[in-house]
Amino acid sequence: MSYIVFARKWRPQDFDEIVGQEHITTTLKNAIKQDRVAHAYLFCGPRGIGKTTTARILAKALNCEKGPTPTPCNKCASCKEITGGNSLDIIEIDGASNRGIDEIRNLRESVKFSPHTGKFKVYIIDEVHMLTSEAFNALLKTLEEPPAHVKFIFATTAPHKLIPTILSRCQRFNFRRLSSKDIAEKLQKIAKQEKIKIEEEAVFTIVQSASGSMRDAESLLDQLATYCKNNITAKDVSCVLGAVEKQALYEFSQHIIDKDTASAIKLINKIIDDGVDPYQFVLALIEYFRNAMFIKQGKELTPLLELSKDDIAKIAKQAEPLTTEDILYILYSLINTNYTMRRFSSLRIPLELLAVKLSQKESIVSLAEIMHRLKAMEKETRQPSAQINSNPAPPRSNSPEPRFDTAANTNNTQKGEVAAPAPSAETASQSLSPDTALYRIREAMPQVIKAIRQEKIYIASCLNEGKLIDFKNDMLTIGFLKKNNFHKESLEKTQNKKLIEGHLSKALNKRVGLAFIVIQEDTGIPAGDGSAPEVKKEESKSPLKKALSDPIIKSALDMFDGNIMKFM
Repeated sequence: MSYIVFARKWRPQDFDEIVGQEHITTTLKNAIKQDRVAHAYLFCGPRGIGKTTTARILAKALNCEKGPTPTPCNKCASCKEITGGNSLDIIEIDGASNRGIDEIRNLRESVKFSPHTGKFKVYIIDEVHMLTSEAFNALLKTLEEPPAHVKFIFATTAPHKLIPTILSRCQRFNFRRLSSKDIAEKLQKIAKQEKIKIEEEAVFTIVQSASGSMRDAESLLDQLATYCKNNITAKDVSCVLGAVEKQALYEFSQHIIDKDTASAIKLINKIIDDGVDPYQFVLALIEYFRNAMFIKQGKELTPLLELSKDDIAKIAKQAEPLTTEDILYILYSLINTNYTMRRFSSLRIPLELLAVKLSQKESIVSLAEIMHRLKAMEKETRQPSAQINSNPAPPRSNSPEPRFDTAANTNNTQKGEVAAPAPSAETASQSLSPDTALYRIREAMPQVIKAIRQEKIYIASCLNEGKLIDFKNDMLTIGFLKKNNFHKESLEKTQNKKLIEGHLSKALNKRVGLAFIVIQEDTGIPAGDGSAPEVKKEESKSPLKKALSDPIIKSALDMFDGNIMKFM
């Protein structure tokens, strides 16, 4: 007797043996029990997950001598014929090689004849999406109203290619991609029955290579059993499949963590010299760090990983020094390297550049931490403003104080008191230095002018022409050019002066007097300028220098390829 491969030998023979498709098998069994079997079914899903097998079991259940029954006996003549592929009542058609209108016309003629021995004639058309449009149109009428003894079962991996008129005439079942756990359990069961010794790590490597296909996994197990003489190890699996050994992935990752550039490059060259495909190596690294990212997020994501418990524990321990941002950076770098390798003649150089880039990268700080640092620096640049509100005695400047126009100051003092709300005792006891006071006044002046404009537009316009000269002993000196002397005289009127002093005192929460003088040159600070005050040269530069020298800011600029366009 000729050898039967595992994919055929261990093919399910009833609904209960089908793995991972309970939502479909339960529906079909209930349909048979309730005599509600449809005339046409469409089985959709990836390759190797049981579409054709389910179709054959359904045909067997309908034609079993004890049936129709949801549990075919597999002992009667009909069941044996269907299992062996010899039944004249089960017609399997390959849609890829029988896709023309002539084949469908022959099918339409054959459906008229009654089944030979069974109760139903079942047509199973695999890869039905390969049929031509003409063939589909020729099938429509027969598919919609077939004879009572005919059942159609279509299988396809691309249901989107079917025309809507075919889809609307079928009951559609979507087959799920099989989980790693289901495939691993089936492989271990087969290995036990076939007396094959296989390591747990080897099982998971086969499962990973199968990509959710039970048929692919069984074929790989069959191939490896022949190569290894029924004693399969993880190293043998990597050798036969041309896959990257997990130990190599672990070592490369450790070199990156240890910042050992030389060892990482040597390992890359060793792997390439051993015949490993560089593309596969990069893809394996992407999968490895994807697993590390999931493990880093918590135990609730570990069931999604196609790894053994030992592998999960090993990766978790290795990834402890890495932050989530580090892992994301490595993954983005690997994806970019994979893209670069597709357009580069030498595959070795992009991998070596990747090793240098990752092994010499500083630890990446989270965006939340970067924003926290930036806010702290912004707060430092605005510290003088905060000192006016919180410090009882702000530091005084060592720079010489500008002179005042004594006559104007004396004249102003005799013209009345400020009409402002009485400040608290704590506030009144504060004394403002010229530098810090001018800083605060300059910030507050636009709002003061805006408030005055609500009452007297002309007074606000006159005040806007003034220049902030100095502040001393709670007295603010505002200068006017000689050509604007008329503005100065208008503001010195008792009623107008009290109006300005009142709004200014309210804005500063402190009683403030005013003195107006004539200046010869355009010096001082414009009263209506709301921009930030100019500070000492070394102070204005220090926050920017500090930001550019901070390793976290450097990391952020490097990670996002950014530039500082404006520094507040």
